Amino acid sequence: MNAYITPHRLSGIVEAIPSKSYAQRYLIASFLSEAPSTLTFENPGDDIAATIRATDALKRGERTIDCGSSATAARILNQVIAVTHPRSEITGSEQLMSRPIESLIELPARSGLYKISGSQSSQYLSGLLFALPLLEGESRIELIDTLESSGYVDMTLEVLDKYSIVVESTGQGWIVPGGQIYRAPGDLVIEGDWSSAAVWLASGVIVTGLNPATKQPDGIAFFPYCSREGAGVRMRASAQLPATIDVSQCPDLTPVLAVMAATATRYDEPKTTRITGTHRLRIKESDRIESITQMLQALGAEVTVDGDDMIIVGKKTLSGGVIEARDDHRIVMAATLASCWCEDQVTIIGADAVTKSYPRFFDDFETLGGIVELE
Repeated sequence: MNAYITPHRLSGIVEAIPSKSYAQRYLIASFLSEAPSTLTFENPGDDIAATIRATDALKRGERTIDCGSSATAARILNQVIAVTHPRSEITGSEQLMSRPIESLIELPARSGLYKISGSQSSQYLSGLLFALPLLEGESRIELIDTLESSGYVDMTLEVLDKYSIVVESTGQGWIVPGGQIYRAPGDLVIEGDWSSAAVWLASGVIVTGLNPATKQPDGIAFFPYCSREGAGVRMRASAQLPATIDVSQCPDLTPVLAVMAATATRYDEPKTTRITGTHRLRIKESDRIESITQMLQALGAEVTVDGDDMIIVGKKTLSGGVIEARDDHRIVMAATLASCWCEDQVTIIGADAVTKSYPRFFDDFETLGGIVELE
């Protein structure tokens, strides 16, 4: 599917979709519990749907567990099934299997000491935290360096706590008692997703359903630009990006921040923004350093890459152009956001990639005043 967008500013109020990261963690915890929680999703994105299918397949005792294109489901479940279903194996889409999904640490066949690097995907660590409580005997996790995307591990620990799983922080890692039982807390309400809501917030609209005190890394990074407005959240008109932005703790927010930087000016003078801490963007759905750069350049933005850093010079308007989504949902959303500041049409080739996380994205876009033709 391609999207043909006529530039137009957005306005109004929109409800945030459920957090994909929380939803997947709750689904996996519910699968491991004696009595599952009631989790209901209306038109879930591809990643949430893949997690539902994968956990259902495990309940049926299937040997091949298809996680679709969801790296979160694959990385966490890869650790879990080493304990619960050792004869099963993870598979997924061609795109997923091209990413580093195999475990970078010993699979938890027994309790013990696990020394891991915090520079690897936090999803591996989350998988270990889900799996180790199921083993007999105490386990210890020690970080050998700084933990990146630590907020996602905090989300995992929050979900485990709600399912009565005890994990003790040591300051440099965690102690995980063995022989624990997952106990579902009953019906759950999943808070709104900050990663996708940032697109609407950056466009100037109000978003409801967000938790300002969230543990979501993108919310922690983005809320300082915002303020509460009634039952929702809105970006402050006076909000300014700093000259240097480190996205090592919030990599999924990078496409939105890059668009904001590309359309930022101060006192009618160009403003230069350097985005750092981007090295893990190269192993997302696309090489996001490359895909963000190409997207913005295609729209007339001034962007250069210095190693793993992006240097962006802000403009008042962009020209418009043709974007290749590269099967990356975040590029679709960021290009749609950028269209609000373009002079001419924005065409997104492969816009259906947005269904990975946000199937109703273009419906909400039109509700907010966006003009798009899909074909």
